[in-house]
Amino acid sequence: MLMFTAYALERLIGFVIRFGRIEGWSGYYFRLLQDWGWTIGVIGTTVTLAALAILVQGRDLGLFLERPSGKRKGGSGRR
Repeated sequence: MLMFTAYALERLIGFVIRFGRIEGWSGYYFRLLQDWGWTIGVIGTTVTLAALAILVQGRDLGLFLERPSGKRKGGSGRR
């Protein structure tokens, strides 16, 4: 969940920066957002992706993926 939140914030910052450039925004705070907001957003996403990779390394991913319990031949198995 943390990774998705960090990624969403990074995308939001990117959108605000692009929108601000189109609208002609300028000033100290917009420049600060461009310089540091984007950098912090990218670093946050990278750190959370690395943490996620470490957490799932070598583990059974059955926690994340639903696997069928057995082989079924046709239909839903109910009659």
